[in-house]
Amino acid sequence: MSVTLEMPDHPPLRVRVFGAHTLVGEVGFFLDVPRSANLVAAPTAIVWSLSHQAFDDFMRDHPEEALALTIYVIRLQSERLTFANRQIASLQR
Repeated sequence: MSVTLEMPDHPPLRVRVFGAHTLVGEVGFFLDVPRSANLVAAPTAIVWSLSHQAFDDFMRDHPEEALALTIYVIRLQSERLTFANRQIASLQR
């Protein structure tokens, strides 16, 4: 899965690549805002989608698992923020 940014008068810029078994789109999902980047899936990728209603049902019906998923998303975002901070620091040198 490639993450690309589109800028006026420039070709799409690939800013990140994710391998198998990962979660993408969580920022827009949890903040309920439009996406901030594009995702380009490899031709062989299997992509699953989660609707807000399905997530609400999951939280209601499986609160312990929903908490575990929430903790996973927080850790994932923390790792991605750390990665982005390192990228920014290396670009500033």
